[in-house]
Amino acid sequence: LSPLGSSILILLLGFPQGACRSFTDSLVQLGANDMARVGRDAGGSRALEAALAGGAPAKVKAALVKALSGVSGALALTAPGSFLLQRAYATAEGEAKEDLVRGVVGVEAALLGGCHWGPRLWEALGASALKRDAGAWRTHAASAAKARAAFGDLFGGDGGKPAGGKQQQQGGEAAEASGKEKKEKKKDKKDKKRKQEEEAEEEAQAPVAGQDGQEAEGVDGEAEQQQQQ
Repeated sequence: LSPLGSSILILLLGFPQGACRSFTDSLVQLGANDMARVGRDAGGSRALEAALAGGAPAKVKAALVKALSGVSGALALTAPGSFLLQRAYATAEGEAKEDLVRGVVGVEAALLGGCHWGPRLWEALGASALKRDAGAWRTHAASAAKARAAFGDLFGGDGGKPAGGKQQQQGGEAAEASGKEKKEKKKDKKDKKRKQEEEAEEEAQAPVAGQDGQEAEGVDGEAEQQQQQ
């Protein structure tokens, strides 16, 4: 897995499902060995995380989580895989979530004894609770899922976006409106100044025009006197 190829795949998985369906389908169809290899790779794990966080249908994500459940123990023993497992755990529901954690419980000794991220992952997945009392773990997992859903409904914006994103959009619109208002005021001020300059110029030319008229009248008077003589 090349870093460039992984980066391109991550970018593609960020598009709507209609544009990246072939890629998500390919990931779901990976065999266990290939899934483990991709999930333990730094770039590959990020691509799988992008698929879980993207706009793929729930059934596609469920199939991906199921595939990851079969190799969760192997994934837990690598740093990239540990992050992928936490993303999969947050995405999974019901039995799929439990299957993920049971795979991690199966490598408890190697995880807690040989991986510095082991205790953090163990706690994040609630592995101790599942090992101690599966029934209580299921109840806790269901309650946590409901709490997350309620939190999302409360603070989610349009299209599932956080409310903060909507506030930022409103702030951007307000800033744009303020900028337009400043431009209009500046234009009005410039027009007013130009009008004042034109009026001043007209006033300056008025006496000159009057003087020209008086000179013209004087010339006409002299011509009339000469004709009378």
